Amino acid sequence: MKIEFESGRPAGVGQNNGGENLEMTKALRSFMRRGAWVCAALPTLLIALPSRATEDVCPLHGIKMTRKEVPIVYGMPSQAEFEEMKVAKEKFPFGREYKLGGCILKPQKTTKAHVCEKCVAARNAWLKNRKDRR
Repeated sequence: MKIEFESGRPAGVGQNNGGENLEMTKALRSFMRRGAWVCAALPTLLIALPSRATEDVCPLHGIKMTRKEVPIVYGMPSQAEFEEMKVAKEKFPFGREYKLGGCILKPQKTTKAHVCEKCVAARNAWLKNRKDRR
């Protein structure tokens, strides 16, 4: 997707000229309104989450993890999923028994992933606690 000013110039070209900051803001708002910012940000969020462990040991719990085939879930994550991603980094980094595949559907349905039993238990407890609060 190409962001352009109303003047027809691409965003980022010829900036320091008075009203162009306003045009930049309008262009970015238009881009964000379309929901594309979530798809653009998702790979960054996924990279921030640990995806590989060294030596098959959970860095949080210090136990050996299992490497198993897990489903890949495609599509835009819900707000709850984004909240879980933030918490997962510190409390259950290898507790999800599926992988997020992003917004673009691909033919691959499964992938191998490290799963820590204690992370899975912590995630399940966190999800249950979250449901109980609502």
